[in-house]
Amino acid sequence: MQKLTFTSVQLDKFSRNREGCTAKFSASLNSDVIGKMGWTEIPECLTSSDLEGEIACTSLELVPSDKEMTKHAMSLDLAKVKKFRLFGRQC
Repeated sequence: MQKLTFTSVQLDKFSRNREGCTAKFSASLNSDVIGKMGWTEIPECLTSSDLEGEIACTSLELVPSDKEMTKHAMSLDLAKVKKFRLFGRQC
């Protein structure tokens, strides 16, 4: 089982239909995500960009940013993660 962990998560939207479900969220970019996606270098001054790739994965863990809320971390069973967009890296 391959698990992908996103930290400092803020859930923006969650929807479900007959084909499956979609979760749209923001999270901190961390070494787990960078490594499993195979991204080698992301420029420090990049402020906004679509990042290529998708990952076949069986479990996704979403950990909230607020320390009081970390007990509400959630794990989702899934097939793949895709459509990454990077915002807010500053020089």
